[in-house]
Amino acid sequence: MSVVRLRPHVQGDLDGACGFYAIVNALRLLEPELDGEELFKFAIRGFLESGNPMAIVEGTRRGAIKNTLSRTIASVHSEFLLNSGDGTPYRFGFNIPYWQSMPSGRAEVISHLETLGPAKGVVAIFAYEKWQDKADPDERYAHWSVISKLHDGELHTFDSSGEQKRIPLRSVRFDDQREIAHATRPYNLWSKYLILVHRFG
Repeated sequence: MSVVRLRPHVQGDLDGACGFYAIVNALRLLEPELDGEELFKFAIRGFLESGNPMAIVEGTRRGAIKNTLSRTIASVHSEFLLNSGDGTPYRFGFNIPYWQSMPSGRAEVISHLETLGPAKGVVAIFAYEKWQDKADPDERYAHWSVISKLHDGELHTFDSSGEQKRIPLRSVRFDDQREIAHATRPYNLWSKYLILVHRFG
């Protein structure tokens, strides 16, 4: 496998397709030789099977992302023979730790993030809210992104829309139900939207 310096594919300014870009970018982190445009076609085709095309503009929920990721991986498996540098075959998979339950606290979510790393064969797709203006609780947006690893107290992102490349954990809340801005923690990560994408074999 050749060493490639990757840059994330970037979404357009007028769409809500960040979830599809997150799927593409997560799989490319785990296999840089996969073609991003082809992966995006797989993702859109898989998403349209769910029957709500307007979510491309409006944004996507976790059920749609879960189904789209599953179908995208199935398309990759049907179109390509995936082999590591030594010829060992591998496959992609994913799990959603908090699909039906909530974590016991911040430390439990962080323990999942500490397992991440493309070299370890696992990255995360996640969704969060970010407050743009500390004085205005309505000045926020929701976004799907990719975390490649947690290192030295910072989340390293591989993002489609210009998010910080490194987000300090000290600026992140987890599952804060209060819809208010926070002076030092503008990010609110939703644990139920954490998806761990694996390369195994």
